[in-house]
Amino acid sequence: MGKLSKLPKWAQQLIEQPLHFLIGFAPVSIALAYPSWWTGAIAAFVFGAVREWDQRPVMRWWDTILDLAFVTLGGGVAGWWMS
Repeated sequence: MGKLSKLPKWAQQLIEQPLHFLIGFAPVSIALAYPSWWTGAIAAFVFGAVREWDQRPVMRWWDTILDLAFVTLGGGVAGWWMS
């Protein structure tokens, strides 16, 4: 992570969570046939769950939950925006 790892944990989270939100936009192409907030959220959650599974083990149990929440939220917003 380079320079990011030298920041306090709260500052790292402040930077990472908007990026997780944007990651939620990526899989919305899965939901293009029936665009809605919930299809975008489901597609983003599936994408995020696979990504988080690949990153395990994590030292903080809440990090995975927080990351999945922001990815799912990003997918839901993107799906709502496309509908």
